[in-house]
Amino acid sequence: MRPRLGTGLAIGAGALVVLAATLFTSGLRVVFDGGRGLHFRFPESPEAHARTIERDREAQRARPAPASAPASGSAPAPDLAASTNASATAAAGTEAASLTAPAPYWTDFRGPNRDGNYRERPILTAWPAAGLTPIWKQPVGEGYASFVVARGRAFTIEQRAAKEVVAAYDVLTGREMWAVDWPTRFSETMGGDGPRATPTWSDGLVYALGAAGEAAMPRRRHRPHSLAGEHSR
Repeated sequence: MRPRLGTGLAIGAGALVVLAATLFTSGLRVVFDGGRGLHFRFPESPEAHARTIERDREAQRARPAPASAPASGSAPAPDLAASTNASATAAAGTEAASLTAPAPYWTDFRGPNRDGNYRERPILTAWPAAGLTPIWKQPVGEGYASFVVARGRAFTIEQRAAKEVVAAYDVLTGREMWAVDWPTRFSETMGGDGPRATPTWSDGLVYALGAAGEAAMPRRRHRPHSLAGEHSR
């Protein structure tokens, strides 16, 4: 009786191993969610997810740009600089608006003091029973960086296939305003894929650190300016 039971258990265990290997080869993965829950899913490959993002961005560019969040701070953001052909009246209006606009606030990891406390203005504490209504939602790359916000833009760093991407999103609409990338793919079995470090905004510039150690100061329509050489001096 015992030999038969042992044989049956061995066959059952072998069948489970074969089934697990087959499902894993087919793309089944154990996925952790934000609430520390475990789920079995067939996630998109990094390349497929990057194509999904690119299709979404192409659709955004094909639509007329909605009214975006006004730039704030003491000077225009570098990626929003006015054309040299702008009239003196428009320039004067921009300057007057910048003098009354609040200074950028959430410009660093976990806020201006890096302590996770928000003190800029009162926040809503009595939420509707159904929860808050999302303002916008769209696909982004993988990673663990949060956002910093300045002059109507939300900045973060993402993993899109074999590239790390620093992107700027309009706060009010979610529209991607610009994105700068460089070739890096970071994958870690226990921690997950993508960059970790939240960018920093200072005096109109965004500073980002990739997961492989690339320190960069992205600029719109240009390759990122690498700070690695400067830091080594």
